[in-house]
Amino acid sequence: MKPPAAPELKPAKLDGKTTALLILDLQKPSCTMQRRVRCVDTIPKVKRLHDAARAAGATVIYSFAGAGDPHEIADPGFAPRDGEWMAQRGPDKFLGSDLEKRLKDKGIKTVIVTGSSAQGVVIGTGSGAAQRGYQVVAQRRDRGRANRIAFGRRDAVPRTGNRRARREAAGP
Repeated sequence: MKPPAAPELKPAKLDGKTTALLILDLQKPSCTMQRRVRCVDTIPKVKRLHDAARAAGATVIYSFAGAGDPHEIADPGFAPRDGEWMAQRGPDKFLGSDLEKRLKDKGIKTVIVTGSSAQGVVIGTGSGAAQRGYQVVAQRRDRGRANRIAFGRRDAVPRTGNRRARREAAGP
């Protein structure tokens, strides 16, 4: 049996009024050069996406694992505003939280899922969103280039670069 062909990746053009950016678990102490270089490498990309989402009037929601302290954001340059964050453990941020209610109350139809762990929070929360009927957009690396996510225009999400070079630059 031959599996079906992978779907074609296309740039996404989104309406800020019906889109939410979910920034999941990008927090200290786990997202540091000493512990997770790849997490730190995502910070400038998430910051650009955050800035584009804010400019387009999109909803931004953050989750923080553990005690849920928003002061532990990995970079204060994209810190949450009051009411934009929640403490939530586990990979699916819908489970045991009011995330679905928050999204429905704001008329959200599309979520952009980004976070510290693609194999954890991005897949878990992205799957949870899809099961609840939301259109899910996730940054994906494809031959060194990430897909484009735009709010009314084409803002490329920069490529992630060479992992070995980043590890060597970070040192032991």
